[in-house]
Amino acid sequence: MVRFLLLISLLLTFSVNAAWDQHKETIAEVAVVTNVEPELITAVALLESSFRQDAKAAAGSSKGIMGITDPTWKHLVTKYGEEYEVKHSDRMKPRAELIMGAMYLSDIKTYLETRYKRKATYTEIYLGYKFGPQRALEMLSLNKTTKLVDFYPEAAERNKAVYFKENTPRTVAETARVFKNRIRAGLNQFGQEAKRLFEEKQEEAFVVYRDALNNSDCV
Repeated sequence: MVRFLLLISLLLTFSVNAAWDQHKETIAEVAVVTNVEPELITAVALLESSFRQDAKAAAGSSKGIMGITDPTWKHLVTKYGEEYEVKHSDRMKPRAELIMGAMYLSDIKTYLETRYKRKATYTEIYLGYKFGPQRALEMLSLNKTTKLVDFYPEAAERNKAVYFKENTPRTVAETARVFKNRIRAGLNQFGQEAKRLFEEKQEEAFVVYRDALNNSDCV
């Protein structure tokens, strides 16, 4: 049994690493285009889908590499689609989903920081991504011993891994700690490479821009 579990763990690790290798260049490019931290995009893509574009939630409409729900996708494409050349029909295309997910993270970050009057943490931003920014703000203002299932009971049934630990309801503080630890683990594994690729893409974009200026008739 121990060998079997070890084999399963190794296969899952290989699968995640392979998916990361497939999408890491696009993640870095999207970070440059949207001006959203590559580490944040990386952490959310890992938590939502393990970098798998074919990922789908067992319940609800969350799907794709960024785990965007259908209503949120529609809202984001309506708001940002023209600017980033993303159409409603681009659903499940990695680059399009990464761009829309990044812009949603940007919106949540702005929303939280406007209200907190300080920089929002990755954990706070992810809670906004997971539960919606307004609900996350309410959740984070609760007593830390409040059971999350009491605050958001309608979602508990379809996401027991978040709301319960071995059938015991998690508190708000425990839930935030779970996500914080998952984000930290993901950044320890992929964060440095995400940042390095982002910096390389930034440099490439600067070279292209500089060359365009040098070749312009206006200069």
